[in-house]
Order: sequence, then C-alpha cells, then structure tokens
Amino acid sequence: MSAGSCCTGSTVASPAGMALTMLLKLWFLDRMAWLCSDMEKVNADDTAWSRDDGTG
Repeated sequence: MSAGSCCTGSTVASPAGMALTMLLKLWFLDRMAWLCSDMEKVNADDTAWSRDDGTG
C-alpha cells in the first residue's frame, strides 16, 4: 500500500463532512431558536431577558 492511496477518499470526505457538520449546527441552532420562541409564549418570565421585548 503506497502513501498516496490511503488519503484519496479524504479529498471528498473532508468537504462533505464539513458541509454536513455546518448544516447540522445550523439546524440545531434554528431548532433552539424555535424552542425559545415557543417557551416565551408559554412562560412570561422567559421574556424578561429577551432583546425584542421593547426594553432594550
């Protein structure tokens, strides 16, 4: 086995893995934003620190 043959798949795997990681992080952050928005509607105490409540 030569040194070059062990790394041939990584030219595709690295960008694909990076893209998958970025998409999963974006999905997770978007889900947390939706969860926060839903919880603000349920519990009025959660709106005290929110930036969009008009006080700051």
